[in-house]
Amino acid sequence: RPLHWSFAEAGCLCTARPDHLQALYFLDVAGLVGRGLDRAGVEAWLAQREGKEATVGGSTGVPTHFVVIQELLGAGSAAQTLTVRSVRDGEEVSCEGEDEAQHVPLDTDVLPTSSPPRPLAELRLALLRLCRALHVTELVCKVCTV
Repeated sequence: RPLHWSFAEAGCLCTARPDHLQALYFLDVAGLVGRGLDRAGVEAWLAQREGKEATVGGSTGVPTHFVVIQELLGAGSAAQTLTVRSVRDGEEVSCEGEDEAQHVPLDTDVLPTSSPPRPLAELRLALLRLCRALHVTELVCKVCTV
């Protein structure tokens, strides 16, 4: 059954790839990353790979789940770097352009309040909890608001 998604803009471009734990480099070498695709291109790319065996980094199998990442043209703001990093007694959560990081001790999973409230507070908290649950010691992501 085909995937369902909505396109925010008629002229947007997408990247399609298997939802796979292999490094993007290995997926790319195996021809399993489609870049710069419009809606019709995504549908054709998925149809060509659906149910077909592929070898990625020495492992062979049939990818069953794919991810389509939509690049929004003319997004509302430039991307900011958001970082969650483990330190000795907790985590530091920081966002590009801020003077100092928020420190979250190990015995809590609540971000310290600040005045005025920091942007992307809910995303920061969700990423902090994700990093703790998966034992990720450093996560750096680019965030763009629309």
